[in-house]
Amino acid sequence: MIENSVLPELVNASSERWFAVDWMSQDRRTLFRLANPVGYQRLHFGTQRSGTDKWSTVRVGTPERFMTRAPETYEQFLVAAQVFVCAFEGT
Repeated sequence: MIENSVLPELVNASSERWFAVDWMSQDRRTLFRLANPVGYQRLHFGTQRSGTDKWSTVRVGTPERFMTRAPETYEQFLVAAQVFVCAFEGT
């Protein structure tokens, strides 16, 4: 597991159908979300600018960079999310 001290705060945004985490940009103007549909080895990355309720979302092209199989629990997803966030944030 990656040290939380090098990561932004990851907030559990999961639902019955999705494992997900949210985190804020350093300037606090953009909310990021990484999500995984339960039962699949897929990742979706989204952004939402402050002052709007609209999301811009893309599917991550190579989820196997961050997970070796479909996560079965939020905790397994969180490990993949931490790796993704480290790569995204450049830490």
